[in-house]
Amino acid sequence: MKTFKSLLLLLVFTSTINADLNNIYHVGLSIDKFDKPNQNRVKRLIKKLSNELGKVYGSKIEVLFFDNHTNLLKEFRKYEKLNIIVIFPTFYLNNKDEVHKIAKNPFLFNNQKASKGQYYLVTNKKSEINSIKDLNNKSFAAYEFDDGYTIWADYLVRKRLDVSLESIIKKKESFYSKKKLLLNVYFNKSNFTVVPKVVYNDMLLLNPSIKKNLKIIKKSKPIFFVGIGFFHKKTPNELVEVFNKHMYDDIFMDKFQNIFTLLDLFGTQKISFDDIKDLDSYYDEYLKLKKE
Repeated sequence: MKTFKSLLLLLVFTSTINADLNNIYHVGLSIDKFDKPNQNRVKRLIKKLSNELGKVYGSKIEVLFFDNHTNLLKEFRKYEKLNIIVIFPTFYLNNKDEVHKIAKNPFLFNNQKASKGQYYLVTNKKSEINSIKDLNNKSFAAYEFDDGYTIWADYLVRKRLDVSLESIIKKKESFYSKKKLLLNVYFNKSNFTVVPKVVYNDMLLLNPSIKKNLKIIKKSKPIFFVGIGFFHKKTPNELVEVFNKHMYDDIFMDKFQNIFTLLDLFGTQKISFDDIKDLDSYYDEYLKLKKE
């Protein structure tokens, strides 16, 4: 896999009505879920990445930023300004039927070497939480940037208790950092949280006492990822092949590792829609639980 950064390729704002979608990569993405300081930071990193990509590969890639994912998908559907989009997993899941109709050649972004990651439901041992039913009247540290973490916790509660997570917790506090989620529970400011396996393991290496103070109550299947990108179905195969040639090799990763690290991502991976059927099935089950 090669990374969310590879998707944020060349930053060139454009107002072109009919872009050259047969020869140039026109990438659309929305960074609306970042807080304002981080939006500016990401844009600066994209500018840096775009300059480096231009020097190394000579590919022309233009990036359009949208104020929200709905407008992004709407523009992608038209095939007038965009031939690639990158979106968050939850938005994909809520619109997967339409995405499958208009998109091809999906690719994943993750923050670990494995193609797909696990979520951990983690509690402070002092909170005396030993199972899902013990979450009642407890405080929850939520990840603001991606609601997929909270959705998985809600899924567990609905499946076990037949009620929503929101209805049983005492308080929810939101954070933009996954590491802060874990530290908040470590210091018992919140009773439980959901973090990726890779974050838990990284923090454990830095602070072995985490294992003494925290407890993993549930582990998800390895079905989650940071982001997902697609080509529009009308994109010429030749353009897709050039993308595949550069974005999935170790040379690309080595050249841009420093920028990837700043974006807290590992890389990108070429997949098919069949490769994420487990995620689709999980979310379909979650929607059914919400209706019951």
